Amino acid sequence: MWKTVKLGDVCDFVRGPFGGSLKKNMFSESGYAVYEQQHAINNQCKDFRYFIPKQKFDEMRRFEVKSGDVLMSCSGTIGKTVIVPIEAPVGIINQALLKITPRKTIDVNYLSYFMSSKLFSNQLMSTVDGAAIQNVASVKILKEILIFLPPLSEQQRIVAKLDATFAEINASISLEKKQISALTSFQNKLVERLVTSADVDVKVSKISDLLDQIITGPFGSALHKADYVSEGIPVINPQDISAGCLTSTKAKKISEQKANSLSKYVMKPSDIVIGRRGEMGRCAIIPDDGNDYFCGTGCMILRPKKTVNPHFLYELLSSQYVKNALTAGAVGATMLNLNQKVLLNIEVNVRTLEKQQDVLNELSVIRQNLKPLQRAKQKKSLELNALKSAILSQELQSEAA
Repeated sequence: MWKTVKLGDVCDFVRGPFGGSLKKNMFSESGYAVYEQQHAINNQCKDFRYFIPKQKFDEMRRFEVKSGDVLMSCSGTIGKTVIVPIEAPVGIINQALLKITPRKTIDVNYLSYFMSSKLFSNQLMSTVDGAAIQNVASVKILKEILIFLPPLSEQQRIVAKLDATFAEINASISLEKKQISALTSFQNKLVERLVTSADVDVKVSKISDLLDQIITGPFGSALHKADYVSEGIPVINPQDISAGCLTSTKAKKISEQKANSLSKYVMKPSDIVIGRRGEMGRCAIIPDDGNDYFCGTGCMILRPKKTVNPHFLYELLSSQYVKNALTAGAVGATMLNLNQKVLLNIEVNVRTLEKQQDVLNELSVIRQNLKPLQRAKQKKSLELNALKSAILSQELQSEAA
């Protein structure tokens, strides 16, 4: 007979320690592992960054992780879980995790399946607080979450059935992902061949020979907090560039007056903006959409000569050949920075304007042909994941009272 019970009736909860009780200056090079959010999010109990000595571990025994516990992420990306395996190292949870220990009346794998279902996530999300970063509410509230609980033998039967069913679905999902990856790889190789291969009309040139002007973004001191406004001209930095496009909706903005005072950094249509810090090498063509865009500190403006099609130059800069050269020549320890000298000295194959357009036309045809296949594969993966969710919800509430 199925029962509806509260999680607090079948599990014991321990929320991670307060941040002040586990600071970086307490960590050691080896010792007892500190479990973090990434372990729950990535569903694994390895790859540890931090450790504590025995004395600190003894002080924090209440937060000790044991095999069979379920660890749940509690801040930002919330509700992700991992079952602690027998071989997991001894350690403690940090402040961003919740440790859930199932009692004898509930199978840990049944609990894990429940916590990955919409039956759990819908109840969980109704309790979270926090605007920008969501946080799990108090343990007291979590204990009130309801779960449909059959007898232990039935739980184990359901787990075995879900394991077998999901193994088949996961194999199909994995195949779809491999096929998407293969299509993407095939497309990239075609792009690479068309952009970098030699022809009768090809001339080997340095990237510097293709540019009329190179403008490095302004020093950080050129813009202050007071210069940023809610409505104005977007300041483009590497994080505002994605897949060759400007994602300027989240970019910081400055007034037109401030932009005019630094007019050399206002980009023109057909300029190429390229990231030189952090997300190094990301690039995009400035669109002719009637809007102004300002080059941020983390970027650089490349203004192509009239003998170079900006879209062809973009393809060159986006090629794996150029990316590899930039990565090899990057500078910086904690954050990679683009080496401008390396970029400008990279040798590439350049055609006449007419031949450049021919290459762009070929690339367009290739992408148009492959796009429907990629979309179909992505749709199939989404459908398979939706099927898993539906099966999970159905199995976890069958015959529930």
